Amino acid sequence: MRILRLSLGSNLLGLFVLVATALTPLQSAALQDAQGKKTTDELTPVRQLAKQAEGEPYWAPLLRLREAEAQYRDTPQWSAYLQLRAYLECKVGDHHAALASWDAAFTPPDSVGTLPAGIVARDALATLSAVADTARVIMINERHHAASDRLLTLALLPILRAKGFRYLAAEAFNPRDAELNVRSYPVAATGTYLQDPVFAAIVREARRLGYTLVPYESLQGEEAGDDSMTAQQRRDFTQAKNLARATVQQDHEAKVLVHAGYSHVLERASERFTPMALYFHQLTGIDPVTVDQTRLSERSSREYEAPAYRACLKAGLLKDRALILFQVNGKPYSPAAFAVDYQVFTPRTRYEDGRPVWMRCGGLRQAIRVAVPEAEDEWCMVVARVPDEPDEAIPLDRCELEGTQKAMLFLPPGKKFILWVRDQDGDVLRKTQIINPLRQERGEGSN
Repeated sequence: MRILRLSLGSNLLGLFVLVATALTPLQSAALQDAQGKKTTDELTPVRQLAKQAEGEPYWAPLLRLREAEAQYRDTPQWSAYLQLRAYLECKVGDHHAALASWDAAFTPPDSVGTLPAGIVARDALATLSAVADTARVIMINERHHAASDRLLTLALLPILRAKGFRYLAAEAFNPRDAELNVRSYPVAATGTYLQDPVFAAIVREARRLGYTLVPYESLQGEEAGDDSMTAQQRRDFTQAKNLARATVQQDHEAKVLVHAGYSHVLERASERFTPMALYFHQLTGIDPVTVDQTRLSERSSREYEAPAYRACLKAGLLKDRALILFQVNGKPYSPAAFAVDYQVFTPRTRYEDGRPVWMRCGGLRQAIRVAVPEAEDEWCMVVARVPDEPDEAIPLDRCELEGTQKAMLFLPPGKKFILWVRDQDGDVLRKTQIINPLRQERGEGSN
């Protein structure tokens, strides 16, 4: 085994990983090709390197990307490398590394932000709760590499259920998962982004509360629309059509919470993009309440934050809860000029033992420390599972560990769990039962 020091930006200096040595022949050849490349044309396509092969652990692609970082820097594949690595870092629970990888693909803004006089900050959760009294459809977006963008949707689930919302629709749900509304937990087949424990928590909570889960992503070959549509327009139109057909068109009293990605929640078209939310409005006559979390959210470091975000922090408004700012005329403040009803300012993450404290999920979980002596001398993946769920279920929590004998996990209080410790090759080093004796706490913010 070799220990490799990573250099992806100053935020990742000092991060060490053990690189897997037991790759399949195809993967080994691909990695050797990437390491020994002579020209850019000979560089292994980053998507090939990041693809999980049958039978290998889900963290193997990330370890390969980490090792091959220097090979992709300053090449045409660098942006794709950074985006794929950001998603994979999120998947294993390294929130800061995910943010840093994504940010490295962009130029930091150099302008200085100011807030209008008389600005008022209101709790985002409370604001959207009030909006839900009259809204039929609420659409919230996320950055796919930032698990923290899923906390607001998770916190809204019980609130909206009490107000008559019965459907949770998500772009991330795989339409081919026939048991989506049968199981009480997600599996890998439920969707790529569902492999993040926070997104998996959304599924578990929604099923517990009695929501019907609605996939609406377009599948290859099903896109429909005017022949003049671009590929992007066809995708968003089909998303809107699928969403409408599965909810408000078959249930005229349906109230729907939609969790989408990035610009799909925009309500106006541009020269280059026609969003799903606009198509949905046109198809149904229902004007959705649209919420953006992607523009005014934390970044890996201050230099990448939006000017208005830094101004909000400087004014002492943004602390430990997601906020929506309002102007003196009562209208929501939209400094990022995004065509949505509300833009949410999400707080910076606080860490304990390298883990984000928002993993408490608004009080649904509590932090416990477990002994992992195996990690003293080697890289380990530490996973906590529900005893009566199958091995293919997405775990409640997971984290990578090396050079320390303690792991912090965030688990529901007062219940038993199965702790799995695996090495970099996926071999089980230990499987034991643990109990989280802590009591449940409520009333925490969404972050």
